[in-house]
Amino acid sequence: MTQTISDCVSTRLGYRIDRAFIDQFVSIVTNVSSQATFEIEIKAGAGRYKFDTPSEFYNTIDSIVEYIDDFTLCGFLPSNSVYSNKVKLHLEKPDFYSYKSNEVIYDFDDEKVYRLLKTKISALLKNQIVGHTYITALPYFPFAFSFNLFILFSSLSNAIAFPYLIPLFCFDMLFLAFSLSREKVFPKNEIEFGINIKKDSKIKSARNFILVGVLLSIILGVAGNIVYARFF
Repeated sequence: MTQTISDCVSTRLGYRIDRAFIDQFVSIVTNVSSQATFEIEIKAGAGRYKFDTPSEFYNTIDSIVEYIDDFTLCGFLPSNSVYSNKVKLHLEKPDFYSYKSNEVIYDFDDEKVYRLLKTKISALLKNQIVGHTYITALPYFPFAFSFNLFILFSSLSNAIAFPYLIPLFCFDMLFLAFSLSREKVFPKNEIEFGINIKKDSKIKSARNFILVGVLLSIILGVAGNIVYARFF
């Protein structure tokens, strides 16, 4: 009897990838088999780059001047069959309609090794989760579009008093803008190598500015309603 295990775990959550993470990933796999080999593949701009070892990746990544969108880390273990023993982490920039673009793939012919690696790598990934993706990974666009229709219908039918429509309309516009541009302001994955480090730093500064603006808009909207209700 020949046993094969193929398991793909997809997630909406994003991860922070840095040198410490890769080194820990390598350590986990080599503790299972000292003969394990590794491969890293990235997509930066229009180009794809493959590195035969993590060391090669570390030594040459700074020469790539494009932003890294996709990242794949693969560990290969020795196998006595034609079936490949491997674990692959694939992080991909999400498209407009789907935010579920990260996955961990396990292909093994030994269930004990598979379960051991899955347990340890899952624990490692849990420590690398990008915090804001608990919120930003939700499917916002359908809700934003529906809320937009609700505001439009309410304004045409006078179902909601005019003073309350103003803050709702402002919130709706902010919500829709966030749904359309969240990946630019809240990148799903943080790949801390090469030009990504500098660009992500600028994104974080812009994100903080936007969050302050949103809070001020909410405060002004509430204050405006209080003033209107009291004096008009």
